[in-house]
Amino acid sequence: MVLVTLLLVVLSGVSSVVPRSAFERVVEQYIRARLPKTATEVAVEFRNVPDGLQVEGYEYALRVSESTASELKGNISLPVEIVVAGRVEHQCIVSVKVRTFDSVLVAARQLGRHESITSGDIRPERVETTALKGVPLRSVADLVGLRTKRIVRAGSVLTNEITQTIPDVLQGSAVKLIVKGKNFCFSVDAVAKDDGVKGQLVTVQRAGSSARVQATVMNQNSVEMRIQ
Repeated sequence: MVLVTLLLVVLSGVSSVVPRSAFERVVEQYIRARLPKTATEVAVEFRNVPDGLQVEGYEYALRVSESTASELKGNISLPVEIVVAGRVEHQCIVSVKVRTFDSVLVAARQLGRHESITSGDIRPERVETTALKGVPLRSVADLVGLRTKRIVRAGSVLTNEITQTIPDVLQGSAVKLIVKGKNFCFSVDAVAKDDGVKGQLVTVQRAGSSARVQATVMNQNSVEMRIQ
């Protein structure tokens, strides 16, 4: 349970006063140690911090116990324990706002649904990523083989939530349906009813028939169905 410990030694008196700065120091250490390394800048803004709390004894330690926060970003509250002589004497709540910033790629113009993304469609920009959903794209190399899942407004940060791998087979495209069994193999013309990447199952419809089957994408031109 002990994640960060800050030991403070008081040299006079039978009691100690825990200053606000001690709480801030141990909480900031805890947060920075657990944030993803991808965040290039982190700002910790303290909102509610105990100050001047008195405890018995010459020595005490502060530690942040396990947080119930799903992630250490945005507005969060962290439980901080004050330990004296090996025992928890007090538990306090420290409220903070954690803001993260990063250099990412944003859309230079509005991008249509299922539009392939090129270097001319984006620009690098430093933005706040505190409330950002998904993993942001940071370099042009990250764009290779990607398209948008939906319409993306100009200025939006490109993430894995709004991009996807360009399918090998597109819905509505003509493909060869290869049917394989133990002692036979043949192919027929078909039309893909789904998008799909290599190795993925898609629904196809045989040309001139209403029957639909599922087959595995082999490449841009063919899918395969195995019959046991």
